[in-house]
Amino acid sequence: RTGWALEKGHGIGPVQADRYTQAEWCGLGRVGCRMRLRAVLDRQRRLLDVTRALEKVSNSGTIIMSPSEMSIVVNPGTFHDVQVWASVKADCADGGVFRTYRIESQNDNRIALEIDLSLFSRALKTAESAEMATMKLSKKDGKAFLSFEIILQSTPMMTVIQDVAVIVLTAEEEVQLREPEIGIPTVRLIAPPLKGLANVTDRLNGFHDKIL
Repeated sequence: RTGWALEKGHGIGPVQADRYTQAEWCGLGRVGCRMRLRAVLDRQRRLLDVTRALEKVSNSGTIIMSPSEMSIVVNPGTFHDVQVWASVKADCADGGVFRTYRIESQNDNRIALEIDLSLFSRALKTAESAEMATMKLSKKDGKAFLSFEIILQSTPMMTVIQDVAVIVLTAEEEVQLREPEIGIPTVRLIAPPLKGLANVTDRLNGFHDKIL
């Protein structure tokens, strides 16, 4: 679901992280608790690059938001049982991707959202060159959305609204998604450029399915 809105003839001031409308208090369906999520994006390009990389593995993913970081997980079982994790810090002062950030939930201020990564990256692409882009969790017609309000540099000023449908996970479902503890590696390998390595392995695949 994508919506478009055009506002003319007036400026839009900075978004205050501690101001919420009633609609932003989300009591979301089967989750049964109220939660808040609102962030002003700061490094859209970095977040877009991470999302596009994971999108090549699977379009289906889970975003896990916590007070200190944002993680994107390719769901287990969607690609030959491979689970892929990528995490970025939240606070831009600490090298993160949000200028302002506010999250509240009854699950230790953590929120997990199942999302279509292709739609998420499309919204981030629109926000890449924006004057300001705000991301918030909202509820419309009883359904949950990650809503983007994107102010574009144009005359007159244009505001684009993009709603990306999400499924809010329960605390029990979210706890099942934990980054595996890999430990300290005993062997480290420096590989050649991955593109060149892929070309070699693709050619050798015609000889045998196992290569030493």
